[in-house]
This record gives sequence, C-alpha cells and structure tokens, in this order.
Amino acid sequence: MKEKNSTGAKIIEAAKELFLENGYHETSMSAIAQNADLGKGTLYWHFDSKDDLFQSIVTREAKSVLRELNELTKKDLSAEEIMKKFIKLRLKRIDENKKTTQMFMDGENFINEELKKTMIDIFRSFIDILEDIIKRGINEGIFHTPDPEKAASAFLGMINGICSTIIFENRGDIDIEKNTEFIYELFLNGLQKQKEEWKDVEFYEK
Repeated sequence: MKEKNSTGAKIIEAAKELFLENGYHETSMSAIAQNADLGKGTLYWHFDSKDDLFQSIVTREAKSVLRELNELTKKDLSAEEIMKKFIKLRLKRIDENKKTTQMFMDGENFINEELKKTMIDIFRSFIDILEDIIKRGINEGIFHTPDPEKAASAFLGMINGICSTIIFENRGDIDIEKNTEFIYELFLNGLQKQKEEWKDVEFYEK
C-alpha cells in the first residue's frame, strides 16, 4: 500500500465513490483512474492493484477512528467523558457512513492475510488505549473490574456488535445522544437495571 500524499488520498476518494455506486467487483482500475482524473500509470504507481486500493481504504478508516480515540485521551477529560465521546464518535461515523461500512464488511471475502494482520494490530491498539482509559476510571472510582484488558475487549466488542446491527438491519437513523447513554450504562451496569429504567430507550428513531 503506497498512499503517501494528496494524490493517493484523491485516488482513495474516487475509488470509494465508485465502489459504493457500482460495487467492488464491477469497478475497474480504469474507471477509478478516470474518476480521479488521473492516468492509469499514476494510479498503479500509488496502488499495486484494486485489492491493494480497497485495503488502503479499510485501513485508512480504521486508523482515523483510532487516531481520534487517542486524541481524546490527551484531553483533560474524565474516563467517563472519554468513553461517552468514543461511543458517540463510533455511532456518528456509522450513522453518516452506513453504505461505506457495509462495503468494508462485504469485502471480507477478498481481504488478504496482510490486511488481516494490519487490522488485528489496529484492534490491539484500540484495546490498549481503552484498557488505559478503564484503568483511569478505576483510579477515579468510576469503574470496578479486576481485569481492565478483558473489560476493554468486551466494551469494543459490544460497540462493534451494535454497529453491525445498525448496518445490517438498516432500520433508520439513530438518536446519537440517547443511545450513547444507553450503551455507556449497559457497559457500566450490565443488565442489572430494572426494566422500567429502560422503558424510554429506543435504539432507532421511529
């Protein structure tokens, strides 16, 4: 993967547009070059193949979210505030980019071992950062867990699972604020709340 400059970013945006419009398999490198207003030689200088280009899109999106989470940890915020802002960030990204994320998930069949390793490394980075946030919350007296690493993994898995549901069911727009609180409280308290405390929560807007 050779995305190094503004030309590479331009190619990625052109490719993403065509992948969303026509699908991965129906989009050719020639069409991408034309959409980016570049020659095929320039396209192949930046990306070895369409698969390489697709994988750059996936990696770029994941690293962008990771970078935003890392930036949150550097702000003067409590662990609770960071966790809620991260939930809100993920929900907002999904709400704004359902089709793009669906494309990424549909691409699992042609993701190679190199990308799998990269995504595992990125996932590990998410866990490490979230583990540190949970440890901060323990010190602040907000969280209580004997295993911050597993708690971080469970939290990220819960977020990804809910986001997957949003994508696959496509039941409409979501209430970002309300569902940030729902997800945070679910993580913090598990399923121990009384039924009446959840009666006004709707994951999707009606």
